[in-house]
Order: sequence, then C-alpha cells, then structure tokens
Amino acid sequence: MITTFTLPVGQFIFTANFATFFISLIMIFFVAANKIIHKKQLKYFSLAYATLLLCGVFESLVFYYSLKSEPCLEEYFFTAVLYSLWPLSLVSILEIISTTKPVRRTYRIFLYILIFLNSTLNFLSCADKIVFYYTPDNNLSRGVLWFLPLVFVGIYLILMIFNTSWHFKTNIWESIPALFLITVTIISIPLQYCLKQHFLITTSITMALTFYFLAIHIQFFRHDPLTQLHNRKSLFLDLKKLNRENISILTCKIENLDIFIDTSGIEASDLAVLSTVKRMEDSFEKLGRIYRTGTDEIKILFNKKSTDEITAAIDIFQNKMNSTPYSVSCRLELPKKIDQ
Repeated sequence: MITTFTLPVGQFIFTANFATFFISLIMIFFVAANKIIHKKQLKYFSLAYATLLLCGVFESLVFYYSLKSEPCLEEYFFTAVLYSLWPLSLVSILEIISTTKPVRRTYRIFLYILIFLNSTLNFLSCADKIVFYYTPDNNLSRGVLWFLPLVFVGIYLILMIFNTSWHFKTNIWESIPALFLITVTIISIPLQYCLKQHFLITTSITMALTFYFLAIHIQFFRHDPLTQLHNRKSLFLDLKKLNRENISILTCKIENLDIFIDTSGIEASDLAVLSTVKRMEDSFEKLGRIYRTGTDEIKILFNKKSTDEITAAIDIFQNKMNSTPYSVSCRLELPKKIDQ
C-alpha cells in the first residue's frame, strides 16, 4: 500500500472527521450551559460527548496510520484506545436513559467490569493479537477473540432496550428518540465493518445522541423544573387525548405554603414541595400521572381507575404525610363531575 496522505497529522485529524468534532464540541458547551435538564443526565451527556470526541480523534489517527505501507506500534495503540472508548460512550448513554430508573450499584459495577475487560483485551492485542491485528500490508484483521467486544456492546444495547421499554410505559416521547439512538447504533456497527468505512459508528452515534438530547430538552418544557413532574401544559395536552368519561382527577393543595415562604424562605417551601411529591410518587405513581399545576397545587390524573383504588391510595398518602410537618388537602373529582 502506498502512502497517500499529504496533510500534517494535526490538520488531517481535524478534517478527517470534522462532523463528529464540530457536533461534539458544540454540544459539550450547550450541555454545560443547560439549566433545564436534570443534572445527573447532563453529567452523563457531557461524558458521552467527551468520549465521542476522543473517539473521533483516535479514529482519525487510526485512519491516518492505515494509509501507510506497513503497520506500526502507534497504529496498534490508537486502535486499542478506540475500541476501548466506543463501549464507554455506550455506557454513558445507558446511564442517561437510566437516570429516572436508577441503576443499581451492582448493575453499574458489572458495566464497568465489562469495560475493563474490553480495554484489557484490546491492549493485549498490541502484542498477542487476541482481538485484532494488522497484516504486513497494513490491513486490519480479526484475532481469535474478535467477537468478545461485540458481545460486550450487545449487552449494553440489550440493557438500553430494557430501560427504554420501561420509559415507554411512562413517557413515550422520551422512549422514541432513545429507540432511534439504539437503532442507529445497531445499524452503524455492522455497516462500518461490512462497508469498511471509517467514522461511520462515531458520527452516527454522535448525531443520534444529539437528536436524543434535543428531544429531552423539548420534553422538559412540559415538566416542572423543581420536581421534574409534568406541568400544567402537559395536563391540558393529556386531557385532550383521553376520554373524559374514564378520567378521575385528584387535586392536592399543600396547606400554608405561603407561610413557609414568608417565615423560612423559598428553600423551606421547596423542601415542603419535594417532600410531598416524594410521598405522592410512592402512593400514586402506579395508578396515575402526577402534575404540578401551581405553586402549592398538584393534580393526579387517573385513567380507568376505580374509586376504591384511588381512595385507598389517598389513605396511604395521608398516612405518609402524618410523619411530616406538612399538611395536604385532597379533593377527588370523579368522571361524572368533570366538565365535558
């Protein structure tokens, strides 16, 4: 193979995968300046974009050295780093999807053990050709255990699908872009290896992740920033989609919230709201959708739920509130009392 590149290595790296660099850099700054999305999600978005940015750098370096007539140690090292970074970006995305369904500690440890094993195998390939190696004419070939990194990636993708299916039950508009991201990732991996096209995986994941971020960003305009509950706008939109004859609405008002603000400050009132919402989620989340429709008002929408189920949940909620210094009044509107 004859060397065909003429650009300096720094300029070559930047121009070879310009789309990934440009999108990742812009999104890192955009994520850092974002004040709407949950902080935990923002942290993992930043990590995902930083990882994809590094993937772009090392993939460009691999491409740069692949144009040489024979392999070198640098090419092995950069390939091992690249193959180690791709799964790390997927784990960051999995953490984003799992934010509202917390990942258990043992579950998280398992994920990072797989990353460690994957990185170890890739770096061992620099000497023992376990996962990959380069032929004398500088063509990438598969080692004996070439399939293991794909197995690890497959595990991450299965976990993504599992967590997304949980979202599908609670927030379909967040699960659709997540499924799009997973689908793009699944398609881009075999396409890059079958078509032997550089940058396809990194660029595809970066663009799909940006679509997912924007979708979540738009969704947060339908959420209350303090509690992350759906807001009044979401309630009106949901009421339009549902049959009013099957709906019951529970209106809850936190008593004397203005007194907390006057005497103890806004932080005390926020604590009262968050404490109340936590007990509401424990009591009502499986029965209906919760909305914060005012400073001290929270509504719960029940679709096709019996009065006995709702009143039993109200009793559980009020018992939970008895352990707090706060008081909440509740008013239940049954289907026949709702204005048509």
